[in-house]
Amino acid sequence: MQETPEDKALEDRLGASKFSGEGFLGTDHRPVDEIVAADLHALAQLGVSKETLLAALRDAFEKARAALGGEVAIRPGVTAVAHESMGRIPSPFRGDGV
Repeated sequence: MQETPEDKALEDRLGASKFSGEGFLGTDHRPVDEIVAADLHALAQLGVSKETLLAALRDAFEKARAALGGEVAIRPGVTAVAHESMGRIPSPFRGDGV
């Protein structure tokens, strides 16, 4: 499949930078669409919808944010901490952060 300019721009934003070190995808050098397809397949194998995952992540974020920097238990063996900083944080997604 031909890579679009938008795909290339996203891969560039996900890549290594001063802020993200190795990049938002770490050492995974597969194309973004391949990574997303594999993730969707893994979710399907687990019987978890994108919406269920999103709701769980939002819940964890809200609990961590409410803990004001303290560690909060999400479920047995899983904890979360929200860190705040001043300024804008770079994001690979347009409209979020910088």
